[in-house]
Amino acid sequence: MAEYLRITENRELQTAIHHYQHPETGRRVTLVATMHFGDSGYYIGLRQVIGDREAAGAVVHCTGSGRVPDDSAISAAELIVLNAWRDCRDLEIARFPTIGWVHKDAWLDPRPQWEVHDLSDLAIIRLAGLPLITRVVARKVRLFGPPKGPTALKWLRFKIILAMRRTASPKFQGGLAHIDEIPHRNTVALKAVNAIDHDTVLVWGAAHIPGLDNGIREAGLRHTGTDWHTVTEIPRLWNLLHKPPSTTAAQQFACRRPGR
Repeated sequence: MAEYLRITENRELQTAIHHYQHPETGRRVTLVATMHFGDSGYYIGLRQVIGDREAAGAVVHCTGSGRVPDDSAISAAELIVLNAWRDCRDLEIARFPTIGWVHKDAWLDPRPQWEVHDLSDLAIIRLAGLPLITRVVARKVRLFGPPKGPTALKWLRFKIILAMRRTASPKFQGGLAHIDEIPHRNTVALKAVNAIDHDTVLVWGAAHIPGLDNGIREAGLRHTGTDWHTVTEIPRLWNLLHKPPSTTAAQQFACRRPGR
């Protein structure tokens, strides 16, 4: 299984970029793992890698369920959940800068020339089921909603860091394959990759990497190397609770978003 997330000895949370090449045709595929949040420099670095591959002639395929048209035959109950799901996405984008990070959708949104190959939001909701998505939405509203009290943002950052420490463990990474939406979305992405013979960059959430890695290898490409990019520094738990984030929301918004 391709590793996609790790914490270094220097307490840096990192995601992987895996490189593949076909031994006969020479076709190259670059698989870019991403997190939903991170330091602004993390996304600037990923954009540089992607831009370099584009300059060399590669096409870019990426995730983007919110950009895929939904089925027009949608029930009233589905529409309510769909709107709530999208409101939560906007809530996350707005909340992360207040705790020292930026959100992927604001800093790594698809360029006009990128191709989105993904399921739609509605298709994902239908796979997961309305009850599950309703519970997820309620939990996110509690987590990312207006802070209650002066220490609320500090505790939010603390909870997210704890979750990332757990997610980065090899045992946890190996247990993600059962999540219903992941193999279905991977199938869409791999079908698009296999339909062309151009060099390709795949930009996907980190949890999708093991399945995409398997599909790329099954298509005859060989893994040729891995680069690691730092998402953010994972502070010691004591510092996390007793010191403010090193990068403030004001500093994050003062940074010029790449490509803007």
